[in-house]
Parts: sequence; C-alpha cells; structure tokens
Amino acid sequence: MSKHSPRRVGFRFYPPDGLVLATSGACIWWWWDSLRELSWMIAIVVGHLFVFCNVVRIRRWFELVWAGFFCLAILIWIGLRLIPGWLVVLSSIALASALILIEVRSARYHGILSRHINSNLDKYLQDLERNKKKYETVGASTIK
Repeated sequence: MSKHSPRRVGFRFYPPDGLVLATSGACIWWWWDSLRELSWMIAIVVGHLFVFCNVVRIRRWFELVWAGFFCLAILIWIGLRLIPGWLVVLSSIALASALILIEVRSARYHGILSRHINSNLDKYLQDLERNKKKYETVGASTIK
C-alpha cells in the first residue's frame, strides 16, 4: 500500500517549473522574427499552464476545457482565417478568468490564498484524505 503525502495548499513552484518558463522564454525570443504572433501563443499556453497548475491549482478538466477551446480558436484563426489573432487571445483570457473565478469560489479551492478565501478548505482536505484511505483499503483488500 502506497503512502500519499497530504495535499499541499497555496502557491507551488518546483525547479522543473522554472526550467519550463526559462525554456519557453528563450523559444519566444529565438522564434520572434520568424513566427511573430505564434510566438505569443507559446507565452499564452505556458502562462496559462503555470497559473492553472501552480497558482490557482485548478481542476484538471477545467484545464482541458481551456486547452480545447484554445486549440479550436487557433484552428479558426490560422486554419480558416475567420477571426483575428487578438480575438483568440482575448477570448482565451476571458475563458480562463471565468474558470479561475469558478474554481476560487468552490469548496475544493486549494490554490494561492486558499486559507483566507476558502472557509471549507480544512473539511475538503479531511474528506480527501478520508477518501484516499478508504480507496487504499478497498484496493488492498481486492488485491489479496
């Protein structure tokens, strides 16, 4: 049976995060002359990923909703030439803002400032740990 560490709350930053941010910044700088607007798309994707995963710690399916929307908007912009690039940026930021607002207002919010924002945080963390233990117990008994 594996031991899970308790879920951490608040902002998180690991060395690989810094490496991804630095590499992305270097790619944007390197490709700026040849890709122009597409270079900004790298910044938007990496920036949103960082905010979603490290700052707000948003639900995974919210990340997937945003990523799907962004890919569709890029396709409509570049592939079909139906909308301008600035609309892709603006609409993706608007969607991200809405998803972040929904997450911050939820009882499961555990991102930055969650101890101050989420009065239900301790209950959420306790329920999460209780469900993990219950799942591990059930999983261990079925493996025997």
